[in-house]
Amino acid sequence: MEPRLPSSKKWTSIPKDYLQQVCEAFAESFPVQAQQGQFLVEGRLYSEEILLRAGYLPNNQLKQNNFEVSLAYKKGKDDVLQLIHLGVDVAATLLEDLFQSGEDQDLPRIWMEFEVENKKLHIQYSTDNSQLEDQASRLLSEKDDRLIQGVDPKDEEELQAIKAQLGLDGDEDQ
Repeated sequence: MEPRLPSSKKWTSIPKDYLQQVCEAFAESFPVQAQQGQFLVEGRLYSEEILLRAGYLPNNQLKQNNFEVSLAYKKGKDDVLQLIHLGVDVAATLLEDLFQSGEDQDLPRIWMEFEVENKKLHIQYSTDNSQLEDQASRLLSEKDDRLIQGVDPKDEEELQAIKAQLGLDGDEDQ
């Protein structure tokens, strides 16, 4: 999952508990697809961008259908949690459209701008398999479990700022 904004370097994952809740909500909303595959949701919070990926991987297939949603935000001005919810809603709508049409030919393969609820966001479709990429990273020893990615783990000030944006206490562990 690559960010849209060139300035997006340092990031932290959106809490796994939240992402799991989104997967469960997708499974409830799309019970037929949940029986025939699995939903995978990933999210990153950068200093100026929220990046979400909602994917669906059918059983016994390698091709994972993903919708990536990028939302720019301003620290202290925008409600980050509300923007994350908006991104999830948009991804759910796109998944629903894909399930109904069964085709991915007309989906944007590069970032395309849309306006939803008076907020500009960018969407792209991909077929990257999250599980295979995660396994490859582990094999190549690139998997990094630090809270903030793309930054020296000693950068405590950045860590605290990102935790504050997510509403996390500085002592909580993810």
